[in-house]
Amino acid sequence: MSDAAIPAQGPVDVNVGRHYRLLSPGERIKRGDQCLHDDCETWSDVSAIVLRCDYNPMVFVPHRRPTPNG
Repeated sequence: MSDAAIPAQGPVDVNVGRHYRLLSPGERIKRGDQCLHDDCETWSDVSAIVLRCDYNPMVFVPHRRPTPNG
């Protein structure tokens, strides 16, 4: 068996190795938070329109925030 790395077969997630936590209901959405796309696989930075809104899982898709050690 070889120790060679297996090349990626699709888009590479640049966030691999970073640590995140999901926002809890009522938390204020901040710059640097990310939201889950409709494909349920990729994340992107939140839009400026939702900054300073309180996160509500009944309204918003899942949001995550980098952890201090991430």
